[in-house]
Amino acid sequence: MNKITTSYHFSNYFVIKCLAPLLALFLAACDWMFEDVLYIYDADSLTLHGEKLRLHGIDAPEIGHRAACPAEGLAGEAARDWMITFVEGKELEVTSRYNMSFDRRVADVSVNGVDLADALIDAGHALVWDYDGGQDAPGVWCGG
Repeated sequence: MNKITTSYHFSNYFVIKCLAPLLALFLAACDWMFEDVLYIYDADSLTLHGEKLRLHGIDAPEIGHRAACPAEGLAGEAARDWMITFVEGKELEVTSRYNMSFDRRVADVSVNGVDLADALIDAGHALVWDYDGGQDAPGVWCGG
């Protein structure tokens, strides 16, 4: 009995003609994974497309172990949750100002044309803080 063996050789033509369009469709379908990748740690610290940012000109309450008291931690969670809702599904525009410690850049961030820092202040989730001028943090989150 004869054994029949069939082999397939993929030519460059096959790869270009058949697989390239499939790859393009796959990448288009997966585009959502790469668009506007945003992580919000607290109301003044976020990461956009892998770049760590610190909002310019405000102080917001800390979260978790960085909070000085339980009240600050709760205020920080409320501020973060408000910010997540505020930016969800909207266009963000970042204007970097300068590098800061902690491997972050200080930046102004606009959400559909509205300054995010101003919106946080207006909503009661942040205070004006001119740390550029060397001011100490307001420190009012624990009643001080």
